[in-house]
Amino acid sequence: MLASSSGTEGQVRRGQPPASQQQAQQQQQAQQAQQQQQQRVSIVTRDDTLRTVVERLSAPGVRRLFAVNSKTRRVEGVVSLSDVAAYLFV
Repeated sequence: MLASSSGTEGQVRRGQPPASQQQAQQQQQAQQAQQQQQQRVSIVTRDDTLRTVVERLSAPGVRRLFAVNSKTRRVEGVVSLSDVAAYLFV
């Protein structure tokens, strides 16, 4: 017969996720932060609809969109929320 252990093996402290779950959450948060840093510039093209422009401008932290040529990816202009408002209400 095998001797039984103290019974604490495999148990998780109440109120705290297991260490492997904590590590996975930390890795996921780090990946999300890295993706946000990489996507600092939001772009649109001439082919995008006004709805697309407004949706992108409504994202947290986005104040301006760079309008780029869809083939060359060269910047053709900048669109801000005030530009959209002026277009719609004037």
